[in-house]
Amino acid sequence: MSEIGRTIAELKAAADVRIEAIKEELRPQLQALALEAESLSSAIEPWAGHQRQSWGGKRSQSLTHGRVGWRKHPDKIKPIVSEAELLGRLAVLKLDDCIRRYEEPDLNKLAALDDQTLTDLGCKRVQAETFFAEPSKPTKGVDR
Repeated sequence: MSEIGRTIAELKAAADVRIEAIKEELRPQLQALALEAESLSSAIEPWAGHQRQSWGGKRSQSLTHGRVGWRKHPDKIKPIVSEAELLGRLAVLKLDDCIRRYEEPDLNKLAALDDQTLTDLGCKRVQAETFFAEPSKPTKGVDR
């Protein structure tokens, strides 16, 4: 089993080396294509902005080779005051439903309690074991 594990590890390592070499070989082409695509998109955006009114209220338009348009994203709220000040203002205005409170049991601290206390709380201590078979590391100078 140790021999099989060692062979698997060697094959995976060789595959990783080959994959990384291919990625490195293609990196310049991929970067050039990404830059070209970004440049083309930047060139099309002003045109689309001028044409947008003729789209009949739509945010996108189908063209011969694809679609262009704008995607709407959900609003994000960005506080312009500190968090403490915002929480204070929410409390003053009685907007408690806009304040998130989150509570959960601290399982790490529960682990320090004795088993009887855990039982009283409706918990139990569980230990899990999983089987493993681990090949030994090859020793230098030793043939397989």
